[in-house]
Formats: sequence, structure tokens, C-alpha cells
Amino acid sequence: MIEKAKSESCVIVGRCSDIILKDFANVVHIFIYADYEDKVRRIMERHGLDEVKAEKEMNRMEKIRRTYYQYFTDSDWGDRENKDLLINSSKTGIDGSVEVILSYLRIRGLLS
Repeated sequence: MIEKAKSESCVIVGRCSDIILKDFANVVHIFIYADYEDKVRRIMERHGLDEVKAEKEMNRMEKIRRTYYQYFTDSDWGDRENKDLLINSSKTGIDGSVEVILSYLRIRGLLS
């Protein structure tokens, strides 16, 4: 991950990259989250699950992510301290979230 970030522009999803790459000047740390109901609905649509199974799956995956992140970083998953930008995709939608990110990159001078 570090070699990739040193050598070229890339997107790294998860993998504790906000901590691992915290000293890189040209890195943007973004956390995208959604309201509970929207997360459940998206899982229902994506995996064809009923609401109860979708909630269980969402809780299972979030527990795995939270535990993994905390174990390897000693920090809280989703904590804004190590983030440059937090986006609630329930408010912006997926396309709107992309626009927010692109605008932020332009403001920071990382995208023309």
C-alpha cells in the first residue's frame, strides 16, 4: 500500500489506510457513512435479503470492520480525528458523494 501510494495516484478503500498513510501530504482520508435505514435498505437490495437478515448482516460486517480497525490501529473506526472529509451518503446519495469528493479534491489542488 505504501509503495503504491508513493508511486502513483490511487484509491485505497479501508485497510487502515488513514493511519498507515497519515504522514503523506498528498493523501485525502475520506469516511463515507449512511443512516441506519439506508444501509439496511441497500443490503436488502444488493443481496436480496429481508429486513431482519439485512440488519443482521450489516451489524455483522460493521462489527468485523470495527474490530479489525481497532485491533490494528488502536483507534475507533469512523473517528473523525484521522479523516479529512466525512460524507453522509444518505444525504448526498452516491452520485452526490462523488461530487463532494471531486469538489474537495479540486479545493485542495489535488485535481484540476
